[in-house]
Amino acid sequence: GLAAAQRDWDHPIERTRALETSKGELEQAKAELAKLDADAAVEQAKLELLKEQLRREESVGPDAIAPFTVVICPVGMDRSDAVREAAERLYTELLAAGVDVILDDRGERPGAMFADWELIGVPHRVTIGDKSLKEGQVEYQHRREGTATKVPAGEIAAFVKGRLAT
Repeated sequence: GLAAAQRDWDHPIERTRALETSKGELEQAKAELAKLDADAAVEQAKLELLKEQLRREESVGPDAIAPFTVVICPVGMDRSDAVREAAERLYTELLAAGVDVILDDRGERPGAMFADWELIGVPHRVTIGDKSLKEGQVEYQHRREGTATKVPAGEIAAFVKGRLAT
């Protein structure tokens, strides 16, 4: 037992073999540990992405609990009669159709307006700006969509009503 092991260890060739084996096992263990660390990092990144997605989905909430269904965000309403008139016309038309709509007439910057309504949870947003109106367009965006859709200004009420029907 122990005496034989001690005798083998005292032999220089056996000691060298044992050290080489230990070095090889150590290198193999280091490689396995590095792979485990890399795998763990990938899994951690996946977990963080899932957590972020869940936070986004929880912050959105169902459309049915939103205080309003549609928000109209007129950009520069205080500086442009065309924007104000288009926003008020759309507001009146949607309201007459029974849509739970609000017109944001606070005169805020677009980013602040959008952030506020996103936080409140209004699912449908129509943005009316002077530049897009000159092109005959307005923008529609559902809060779960990544980008806004350009819609002809004359068709936006029907477009929104169609989106609400789905």
